[in-house]
Amino acid sequence: MAKSRDEVLNILFWVLIWLGILILLVWIALKVSGIINSPVWFETLPYMGIVLTILGAAYQLGKIKQGIEETERKVNKLLSIEQRFSTMSHEHEIAMGRIKMKKH
Repeated sequence: MAKSRDEVLNILFWVLIWLGILILLVWIALKVSGIINSPVWFETLPYMGIVLTILGAAYQLGKIKQGIEETERKVNKLLSIEQRFSTMSHEHEIAMGRIKMKKH
């Protein structure tokens, strides 16, 4: 079964979040153990890990916000349908009341 574009992006950004955390943890472990003696490109690894984590988290927060907005639109649509139904029901009751009054 083929995955949709959104599902693939969702998986990709979760991978980015965990990859960023993993890079940061590995760098900390190597730095503390003395294996890393501070070459310039090694010094940038934690920043790359932080950036990847922030990018992934920002994407996930955007997806959550989008879901909340979609739910809000659906709730508003349901409320408008309920209001129209209530109006129609009230008009129907009034019309039925007039018919009953004419029969008596």
